[in-house]
Amino acid sequence: MNDEASAGDSPPGRTAVVIACLPTVLAAVFLFLAESAVDVVLCLVLLLHGPLTLRLSAIRRRRQLFVEMPAILIGTLGIAALLVVSMASLLEAAVPWGQAIGFGLYMGIWVLSLRIIYHGLQWGLERTCKKPLLTRVVAAVVMIGVGMPQLFVALQTRRVAIGKQPNVYFAEGAHREVEFENADGLLLRGTLLTQPENESAQPAVEPPLPRPIVIVCHGLGANRANFFAYAQMAWMQQCHVLAFDFRGHGQSEGAITTLGGREAGDVVAASQWIRAQPQFANSPLVLIGISMGGASALRAAAAARADGVFTESAFADLSIMLEERMAGLGPLRHLAAASVRFAAWLQLGVDLEDVSPRDSLAALPLSTKVVLVHAGDDALIPIAHGERLAAARVGQKLHVVEGAGHGGCLHVGWSQLETLLKGLLESVRAR
Repeated sequence: MNDEASAGDSPPGRTAVVIACLPTVLAAVFLFLAESAVDVVLCLVLLLHGPLTLRLSAIRRRRQLFVEMPAILIGTLGIAALLVVSMASLLEAAVPWGQAIGFGLYMGIWVLSLRIIYHGLQWGLERTCKKPLLTRVVAAVVMIGVGMPQLFVALQTRRVAIGKQPNVYFAEGAHREVEFENADGLLLRGTLLTQPENESAQPAVEPPLPRPIVIVCHGLGANRANFFAYAQMAWMQQCHVLAFDFRGHGQSEGAITTLGGREAGDVVAASQWIRAQPQFANSPLVLIGISMGGASALRAAAAARADGVFTESAFADLSIMLEERMAGLGPLRHLAAASVRFAAWLQLGVDLEDVSPRDSLAALPLSTKVVLVHAGDDALIPIAHGERLAAARVGQKLHVVEGAGHGGCLHVGWSQLETLLKGLLESVRAR
């Protein structure tokens, strides 16, 4: 104890000062890029890193600066790199190394800030309790109960957007890249496929029926290219098609996803942009959504004035799905889920209880045609969610693609989906 105290009297060297202040500089930079009030608080906490570290004894200072802090930053950068490389490989896209580094540094800010808060709690408790072990346990419990849910939400909702240009080999000369703003001012990008002007492929009806416009909404962590086969399927059935990237995904702006909360607004923005184009003003509108995209399509259908909705493996209620994820915690699962819901509200401004496609479907008029499809072997969003969705509406049927995993219905049941979509489009055309 005396050795450490005497060592603490030695002033820090120039190298120690520079290294100690690096997280402070990092926090100052990220402060201007903060996406939520929680991000701002984290950055403000990390601004204290340099001054607090330089007040430590020489032994503790060296351990923190040359062992612990490098280990944290190298670890978070390494984990981020592995995550982004695996995601890019899964999406068959190029690795956005700049975003990977930014995500790793963001993770590092979280870990370093939580560490400072933990030691601050411990220091404060030691002023009132002289039992070091007890203060450590209490500080740890507080961090697990409050800090970990915040970290969980941050890492689930902070996105590394991996973009990929869709292959439009089937519609050469009939497509263009478009962009439009959502209600939050973020620029969303997409690919628009338009049918030729001649009506030769249309059914022989007088006057000719307007071609439907189909909006394709991808799932969480994906981009418009990953499910572009739906765009191809709709285009082959004589529809105009818009496939776009949600906020924080693909080539669109934003770094945060709200897991279907505000993404419904992205679908509405896409529909408003389409409706504003003169050639589509009178076209029936059909929404196709996969997973989170399907949930967002159901929630947006009324505001988008959709004539039809086609979903694959959409969840019924986000709050219920959250509790299912926490099932392994046993009796603590309800408390853990409540902590995560509070963290989501704090960081995203979204009440997960309100993200209920089931309620949105139940409120839709029966004139809005809905086709619900679910993967038979879906381990991510169990088929029970599809069953709850179907039960929310009188006469609603659930179509199961046997043998398909999450997001894999197209690969296993193309002909089944094609038939279902054709029936939906025919009913919408006939209105």
